[in-house]
Amino acid sequence: MQAFTPVRQLRVTEDMFEQIFSRIADGSLKTGERLPTEREMALQFGVSRSTVRETLRMLQHSGLIRIKYGSQGGAFVSTDDWSPVSNALRMILRLNQTPLTELLEARKFIEAASAKLAAERAGEDDLAKMRASLEEMKANLTDHAVMNEANTLFHITIAQAAGNLVLLATMQSLQRLIEKSVDELVNDLNASHGLLSAHNEIFDAIVKRNADAAQAAMNRHLESIERQARRWLLANRASAKTVY
Repeated sequence: MQAFTPVRQLRVTEDMFEQIFSRIADGSLKTGERLPTEREMALQFGVSRSTVRETLRMLQHSGLIRIKYGSQGGAFVSTDDWSPVSNALRMILRLNQTPLTELLEARKFIEAASAKLAAERAGEDDLAKMRASLEEMKANLTDHAVMNEANTLFHITIAQAAGNLVLLATMQSLQRLIEKSVDELVNDLNASHGLLSAHNEIFDAIVKRNADAAQAAMNRHLESIERQARRWLLANRASAKTVY
């Protein structure tokens, strides 16, 4: 790998961050690749190891690297972590006291479009993942933790199958904000059977490559969740403003 260049002292961490980001963006550093050690980077950049650690923290908080510990540890390039996006979105929405129902409304349009595209573009691997999520839900109808995890995976797999990175990034960012509230909603309403039935309907339409039916089924499913959310928020009015 090409060595990094020494940085200007007045904006050391910013220069380091920009160099590493540029390498990730242009593909010189690929997902899963390990960065040089702290010592190696300190020598290449001409800075202290504490400055290297500060820059690594910035990269980690930006979702560009993952830090692993132990004998096989280090800083590894990551390009599939949307948590910084959802965290920034969460702060903006909370500052503006945006209600959960608006998040659900936005999610409905995004996921309905994803379902339509998934019916047109899903590969066999995508369908297998969706099927596995449904089987996991069916086998664990009374285990809310497993149900919620399988529910999330089902929706994310559809977004991935749509083959549109913008839809996927937006959906995953919204999903992170919504999932805690929806988890409580599903538990509170004991809606596991209804959830599985709705998912089966969506999946059947995707398997049949019926894009309009998949979009309509996802719309019905999320409209039902939205109606249930409104009832749940009325019953839990005190916590509604900070639900996400």
